[in-house]
Amino acid sequence: MGRNACCVIMGVALIMQAGLMVGCGGRGAGEITMEQARAVVDVYLKARNEASLKLLDGIYSPGVIVHDPSQPGPIAGLEALKAQYGNTHAAVPDVKFSLDDLYVKGDRLAWVFTMSGTFTKTFRTPLGEVPPTGKPIRFSGVSIDRLADGKIAEEWVYFNVLEILGPLGFEVVPPGAPGNAQPGLVKAVAWDDLPERIALGGVELRFAQMGDMLLTFYRLPMGTNFAVLFKGLPDDMCPSRHWAYFLKGKFLIRTKSGEVTVKPGQAFYVPPGHMPEVLEDSEFVEFSPAAEFRPVVEHALRLAKARRGE
Repeated sequence: MGRNACCVIMGVALIMQAGLMVGCGGRGAGEITMEQARAVVDVYLKARNEASLKLLDGIYSPGVIVHDPSQPGPIAGLEALKAQYGNTHAAVPDVKFSLDDLYVKGDRLAWVFTMSGTFTKTFRTPLGEVPPTGKPIRFSGVSIDRLADGKIAEEWVYFNVLEILGPLGFEVVPPGAPGNAQPGLVKAVAWDDLPERIALGGVELRFAQMGDMLLTFYRLPMGTNFAVLFKGLPDDMCPSRHWAYFLKGKFLIRTKSGEVTVKPGQAFYVPPGHMPEVLEDSEFVEFSPAAEFRPVVEHALRLAKARRGE
């Protein structure tokens, strides 16, 4: 028996020892026998291994509640359960279940199972569709079933969800490991946090690379002349897109289609082909595609230094 199955069986024993399975004396009302438990499991195995989900009507109550670690919440009702199983059968057509061990106490049965198959079709999940990987899936788990009137009224399923993420194409990356976040991603920054800076003639810009976007903080004195900085760019205008929030001052943005005045407390989008004019000392924060805006910054910096004789 594999290590995972041994661990699962030990877990079941601990659960039973802790008292999850009620009762220790003789059989009372509502208690089930090992033969009854085996009959329930046999029907389940036949239903899943032959993809005959209609057979589940004979062992589950219509209002069954199933607690499954792969789902965002309890599965309420037999039809919802069959729909979830149907998604599994569609994505893993060769899915097979086996019984590894069986325990009975009171009105509950607990059985250790192994599921295996190949992920060859699209898997529909509560979070969206997962494309097939062609990889084999195999894991063990425990199902604890409470029976009422001969049918499963509530079910708790336990297995290691991480064992199926790999075959589904996911990678589990520990916190802080390389690749766990986008390169250069900054969750929260302030003016003083940004080491990449430009300061020329009263103009101050500070930058942070955030994924494929460039975050820029601006402090601009009234009358900042962008026309001389954008000279030589397409149409002598800034060719980059920007998304920004205005903090202080007054700002005019001209495009070929017209002009807009921006004031504090306003968020705005600037299309390619624009010319700003600083009407008052201004401060704002801006996001721009780095591939579009970095060349503009480098161009403007070269012109500014040339004008200063640097």
